[in-house]
Order: sequence, then structure tokens, then C-alpha cells
Amino acid sequence: MTCSEYRSVLSVATAALIKLHILLARGIFWVVSKRIGLNFVAQLFNGARIKVSPNSSYSPMFYFKYPEGNDMRFLRVNASLGDVFVDVGANVGIFSALMADKFRKVVMLEPSEESFRSIEMMASLNSSMATFELHKIAVSDRPGPVYFLNEHALSSTNRIVNEGHAGDNCVSVVHADTLDSVLSGRFDRIIMKIDIEGGEEKAFTGALALFHTRSIKLVMFERLAEPT
Repeated sequence: MTCSEYRSVLSVATAALIKLHILLARGIFWVVSKRIGLNFVAQLFNGARIKVSPNSSYSPMFYFKYPEGNDMRFLRVNASLGDVFVDVGANVGIFSALMADKFRKVVMLEPSEESFRSIEMMASLNSSMATFELHKIAVSDRPGPVYFLNEHALSSTNRIVNEGHAGDNCVSVVHADTLDSVLSGRFDRIIMKIDIEGGEEKAFTGALALFHTRSIKLVMFERLAEPT
């Protein structure tokens, strides 16, 4: 091996070792943060800021890798198709924060009490980036009360359940509305993300007017079985 080749191999190995040490340090910080319940404000790559809670299912992304990175990049690349981003099932607002620099307005819909407080904080931290509109509601095919399972604070799998779960622990009654009721006639260039743990089909049923008028230019959704 020549000196040049040796230096090249050494450089690659050193870079890999540094990266490993950084990941290890981040991992240790995450474990300690969860143990002591540390909250902190982090800045994302697009300049948006978000309050990180160790209880959030998204907290590991600040130390490791964002689990929905490909979805986020796809929406950012195609952001020019719309000027309003609608986040259905916003959870703690991480997806909306990552879109805030690409849209003039961000609409977030989230029924969970704890998660809604998080998106209120996120909107406050980033008020200079976009106009935020928040709705503390579940989304379904008709307006009215629904049973909602809140598995734990800031869970990403909280969801609407059927009446058979009435009275169960962690199940409460929340208000639901349709996307047509919230959005129709207001915006004509919408990009939408829907992640409501199996309630997507009912959300689409409640958005027929939006689709009929072609107000929704792009929608990304997660397809799961109907809630039970």
C-alpha cells in the first residue's frame, strides 16, 4: 500500500469513527433525556424550531434518523404544486414544521389534548415562517362525537375507535369533523398529509367536495385497516 492509499484509508476510518462517536453521544443524551424527562427546543434543517419531549415517538429523530424522511423529502420536492399544507393527524407537529418554509399557510388537525399543546407551541415558535391554523378535532366522514384512544401522551398511534371501546381506559369522546367542512371553499391549491391510523378512508369520504373541485393537488396518506 502506498502512502497516498494509506492516508486515504486512514481518513475514511477516522471519519467513520468520528461519526460513530457522535451517534453514541447522541444516543446517550437521548437515554438520559428520557430518564430525567428533559424537554428542549431543537432547530430543524429548514430553520424551523420545535420543542422536543422525551415522551414523543419522534424524539429519536433528533439523535438518529427521521423515520419518515423519504415522505418528507417527496413533499418538499413537490411543494410548488400548492400553497397550503394540511396536516391531518398532526401529532406533535414535526411534519408541519418540516414543511413550514415551503408554504404560505399550514393547517394542522389533531384531537389529542397533549399533542395539540405541542402543535400550539410549534406554531408559536415558527410564526415568522408561515401562517398556522390549528383545529382541535378528529377527522372522519361526518361531524359529531367519536371515541378516541389516547394510548399515551404524544403517541403517534392515537386513533378513533368504535363504540365497543366506550368506557375503556384511555378512551374519551372528542369532536370530529369532515375535511370538506373545515377546508372547502377556502383554498384551491392544497397539499395534504393524512396519518390517522386507519381512519383514512373515512377522511376521504368526508373530503369529496375538495376532490370534486380539484382543490387537493397532492395527498400523501398511510393506508391501514379500519379502526376496531
